[in-house]
Amino acid sequence: MAAEMPNAGAAASISPDFLEQLAEMSEKRTRDIYDRLDHQAFERQKQHTLELALAAQEHQLVLQKALWAQVNEAKNRREVQERQAHEIQVTEETLRRKAAEDEQARRIKKQQIEEEQAKRAKAQAEARLRPLPDEEPGPSSSVSNPTPNNAPSQSKEPPAASQPSGTTLTSASYRNSPQPQHTPSQAPSSKAASRPQVNGFASPIPQPRTEAPSPKANGNLAKQKPPIQSQDSQRSTSGVIQPTLQPESGSGLPQHQTTHAAYLKLHQHLKDFRNDFSNRLKLTPGPKKQVGEWRREIRKFIGQLNGQKSSTLTVVAKTREILQAAKRTQGNSVDVRQFLVAPLPSTFNESQAQMPSLLIYLLNIFSKAIIAQFVDEAGVNTKTADPPGVVAISIFAHKDFQCQEVSLIDILLAKYHAHCPLLWGIYGSEGTEQGRARLGWKREDGNWVSEQRHHERMTGLGAGFAALSLRDFSKSKSANPYPHTNYWKAMANIINTPPQSITQSHLVALKAMLENPVAVTRFVGFYGQAAVAALRKAVVDYPNSAPSSAARSALSTMPDVIKKGARITL
Repeated sequence: MAAEMPNAGAAASISPDFLEQLAEMSEKRTRDIYDRLDHQAFERQKQHTLELALAAQEHQLVLQKALWAQVNEAKNRREVQERQAHEIQVTEETLRRKAAEDEQARRIKKQQIEEEQAKRAKAQAEARLRPLPDEEPGPSSSVSNPTPNNAPSQSKEPPAASQPSGTTLTSASYRNSPQPQHTPSQAPSSKAASRPQVNGFASPIPQPRTEAPSPKANGNLAKQKPPIQSQDSQRSTSGVIQPTLQPESGSGLPQHQTTHAAYLKLHQHLKDFRNDFSNRLKLTPGPKKQVGEWRREIRKFIGQLNGQKSSTLTVVAKTREILQAAKRTQGNSVDVRQFLVAPLPSTFNESQAQMPSLLIYLLNIFSKAIIAQFVDEAGVNTKTADPPGVVAISIFAHKDFQCQEVSLIDILLAKYHAHCPLLWGIYGSEGTEQGRARLGWKREDGNWVSEQRHHERMTGLGAGFAALSLRDFSKSKSANPYPHTNYWKAMANIINTPPQSITQSHLVALKAMLENPVAVTRFVGFYGQAAVAALRKAVVDYPNSAPSSAARSALSTMPDVIKKGARITL
């Protein structure tokens, strides 16, 4: 007890003031620590706020630059549009001025011809009334060689009134007008037959092949005379090897119908060839597998066309590779003349007309795929017809798939003749079995397809034909296997259909041929003012002669469509 007393005294020696000072020092130290932490937090917040402000300022600058870029782009686009509109306006003004000049020149020329004819008639009349030098005019000889009022004029130039009235496209319309009756000794001369028809257009119109008058509406073909062969066809019979499927010259049908029949015969022959080739292929499993792969790839490539130029070029290249591989494959060869309607040059011998049967088979498969693409895709949207048209013409124009520089496009045309005959002047009633067959109305499972499906097919095939025949080869080293004159002939064949035979199929196909602004622009680029007149005839005059229908109403709206898409006023 005595030992513990000093410790208690030491504890009692700590004064309360000291404890209070110690507490204040501890509290101050704690307060300094919190102040320092608050200051650091404030500095960090200040730095963060500054960084946010800088980021917002930078974002604002980027946004302003983007807005200025959009404004400049819109300005440049507007300037380009204004420049294009000005160029189009200048072009249209030039075309109108040229059309007016051509019309004025035509009227002046016509007036000069009429004045010359009047002078010639007056001179002839004065010559008849003038007495001979050694004769005295008497009661019975006051007029030498009198001409009755109803006798035909002896002038070499036909009077202006004898020119055909109205605007027609080609000499094909001659089939639809009443023809003068000729005796066998009064057949028209070759000079008169070769003279182009007066059609009222401002520029020359390409003339289609000479065709005989079409059969009458009652279908009596037995009374029709055989078509008169042109000099070219007469020359071909003596100096050209005649193919197996050449149109028969003594059938009694007009030339366009005999040609169409030859293509239908070729179409059936291609079917038989394809079936026979497939049957023989089944006996050789190795080649059968390779050919099957090529066939599927061709169909797949054609189905992959999407409208982009790169895609189209890729499909052309891949298809060309397959066909070239097929051409190099050893196998049987066939005489290519059996797959052509047009004759080969007479210099060809049998060995020069040989080509691999596998290549012909794959070209047939390729043509079927092109037709299917036209029907399935362009039948819904006519703008999708251009890529398969490019692919088809590129393949048939390539020298590796030609026979001595003669294109095999007849394989594709045979299928076109079978599916859309009206492009070649064939017509019939949509209400009869025979008429539908003539128009190419398809059957499925033994029944006719619906009217809507048929119109989709005619739409796709019409747009596809425009894509095939309106290709520009002016910058190509290859020859165009199907030039644009065929587009003009097809349009003429439709427009020159007799009014009582016009069907909705004609109207639908014609509308499809003109619906794509690209096709109209190319057509006008090829033929100029003559194409504008043809378009006016097709979409303004022609619907008026057709019976009332939905297809006629749709075709009547084409002037506005052409004006909006191709910037051409009809």
